[in-house]
Amino acid sequence: MRFLLWLMLATIALGEPTLLDASKAIDASVMPVLLRYGQQPELTWGQRTALDDLDRLNKAAGKLVAALETSTPSQIRPQITELDVARRRVNASLQLLTLTEDEQKSVEGALVGADRLSLAVRHLADRFDGRDQPFGPALANTPLEPTDRPYYDSPNDLLREATSIRFSAESLYASAYSPWGWRPGLGGPFVLQDLAELARASRDFEDACLGNYANVLQTRAAYDRLRRAYDRVSYVCYGPFAGFEAHQIERSLERLSRFYAAPAE
Repeated sequence: MRFLLWLMLATIALGEPTLLDASKAIDASVMPVLLRYGQQPELTWGQRTALDDLDRLNKAAGKLVAALETSTPSQIRPQITELDVARRRVNASLQLLTLTEDEQKSVEGALVGADRLSLAVRHLADRFDGRDQPFGPALANTPLEPTDRPYYDSPNDLLREATSIRFSAESLYASAYSPWGWRPGLGGPFVLQDLAELARASRDFEDACLGNYANVLQTRAAYDRLRRAYDRVSYVCYGPFAGFEAHQIERSLERLSRFYAAPAE
């Protein structure tokens, strides 16, 4: 038991613990106190109250361990609320127990871990207006200090980017024509077809970003199509009549490629 406790606390201390690590560490931190006092035949009312609160914290952490790998942050809000209640109760009653120095530090570490765990899960539940939530193993393996995806803080920010790309793609398609028809020097009519596909893909991506999605990753397929469509025409020398629009699309796609990558958690 001591080795397990040391291992859990070392994981938390040495960097990038996950939500699952933190939940297991709470359990390991309070269990020695529960076992030691549980062997004593007579306990005062205060000691029994404090132990009940510790047991409540231990069980709340155990429920989180069981739920993290099958849920989203929003789905485990009830377990987080239960953890918060147990943490506050332990904070109030812990002084009723006579603990060794190691036990005191261990339980205090569990309380800090429970607070950080609660903040992390609530942040994830609200991230990107609640539409960027890891699920199951991805949630369990999220670091205790999660961060946001880069560049876009809300669905409206992403939609503005999509609208900008659509405007540039349509302008790029229109610029392929001169007053006398097909603008020469673009490599042939097949490029016009590719530019038309880019315009269609940009409209589809904008439609995908309108907000009718539960998780922002549902827009990833439309982004991938847009990326492929742009790659087919990115080699074309657009010249001064369309270079600005091409440059704008490239910059937007660079931002989107980082956005759709895993968050820097």
